[in-house]
Amino acid sequence: MTPCWNCGTPFLPDNTPSPSTAFRELSHLVAGNEPPQDSEVLTLRKVIAAEQERIDALNTRIETLQSTLTRLVEERTAREELIHQHATILSPIRRIPAEILCEIFYWLPCTRRLGSHTVDCPPWWAGNVCSYWRDSALGDPYLWNSIHLFHSQAFPVEKSVPASMLEAQHLRSANEPLQVTILSWGSDDVEHSWLNILLSQSNRWASLRIVCRPAFSLLGLLCPLKNQLTQLMAIELHNNIPDTDGFSVAPKLRHALLAHGACQHLSSIVPLPWHQITHYRGVYKAQYQLHILRAAADLVECGLGFGGPDPTQLNAISGQVAFLPRLRRLHLRLSRFLDHLEAPALTDLFLVGDVDPLPSFLHRSSCQLTKLVLTYSTASETLRETLKSIPGLTHLTLEPNFGGQQGTKELFRAMQVSDGLSTICPNLTEFAYGDRRLGDIAAGLFAMVRSRLRLDSPCRLLFFRLWIHSPTPGTHQLPDDVAGQIDLLCEEGIDAAYISHGDAAKWIGHRRP
Repeated sequence: MTPCWNCGTPFLPDNTPSPSTAFRELSHLVAGNEPPQDSEVLTLRKVIAAEQERIDALNTRIETLQSTLTRLVEERTAREELIHQHATILSPIRRIPAEILCEIFYWLPCTRRLGSHTVDCPPWWAGNVCSYWRDSALGDPYLWNSIHLFHSQAFPVEKSVPASMLEAQHLRSANEPLQVTILSWGSDDVEHSWLNILLSQSNRWASLRIVCRPAFSLLGLLCPLKNQLTQLMAIELHNNIPDTDGFSVAPKLRHALLAHGACQHLSSIVPLPWHQITHYRGVYKAQYQLHILRAAADLVECGLGFGGPDPTQLNAISGQVAFLPRLRRLHLRLSRFLDHLEAPALTDLFLVGDVDPLPSFLHRSSCQLTKLVLTYSTASETLRETLKSIPGLTHLTLEPNFGGQQGTKELFRAMQVSDGLSTICPNLTEFAYGDRRLGDIAAGLFAMVRSRLRLDSPCRLLFFRLWIHSPTPGTHQLPDDVAGQIDLLCEEGIDAAYISHGDAAKWIGHRRP
């Protein structure tokens, strides 16, 4: 006797005859077409009635069981949900220290769309998750000290960043230095009450970046900033920059970036405390650049653009030289400008154009270069002789003019190490090369690289990068034989790889204005 699975009560024996027994006596009627006798009709009616009662009883039991099953499933679901809700209490994310949580907030991208523009913003959303996240975010001023303002005709700044939000950021950032970015497209009309809120905290600005397209009078409104920028360390101004002396007094200012878009140059020098600038990037005519360099004798890093490769602009500064005693890193978009520089401490040089002015610059400066990046230059005899005069060079990147492969092959042949010695770049440990196509130079390139892999050689190469230009980014396929050569270099212990042209621009370290 089987007990009830729910309450344990034994089931009563079922004395109802089984369908097989009840219908067995009438099976001959089912198999044939004979009419039943009167006694059989009576028996058949009794059996059908009895079986219908049995079906009704089964239906009742099924409904009871289904109801019980539904109730049990609902109870199970409720208990599972209860477990899930309480199990989240044990989640490690609830026990993340506030400082780590804020570090995660800091690195998460936080932006919003204003029309077709994407603008950075502080993590306002962090306060909508839970009180712990809100308290953590509000307690970290570094999450709120980056102020990004957007201004256009469709989205005036007082609507894109309401005054209440700006004031809230000022409050939440406590006394931390502020990083201010202002983006403006096509509108001069600025709400002065909003501007007053922005300027009220100018003594906390650590960096200021302004991008204006087209001309925008905001910089003119910043004139009252003079003598207020006591914490400003970096300034970045793009496009039309008016004549304002609002930045002429900034005792901590060291970094300056001034640009007017691609292949254009600024028409007037922004008044800055140039004597204290250590890092400068800008696009000016050659005579303006020379004027700036003479005023900025403390420069350590410098990137100079000239609004185009026109060499005639150098005529105005013929015979003039700027002396930069502390300059260590220089990126120059016009190689002929080297004739007007003297930098005895220079170690890293990024040069665009012909190398003919390089020997006289090195002789005049007596500098000890360790890194040289040459783009759009010719692999000429001048280059080979120049490299011989820089024995301390440890990094060399070449991206020559397209079409000069004969000179490149001769250069690679001259750079090969023989008997463990090399007259060109004997201390080279890093080499990178880019071209539109390798063609016949591939064999010479890899022969030169392999010749510098001897373990007992003092000029063993440790790092190699190769890229090939493509009209359409990402479409160039590296030839199998070249890929095989790179694999062999890796097997010999060198850090070798083929990279895209876009990655090469980042890795080379171009600091193009």
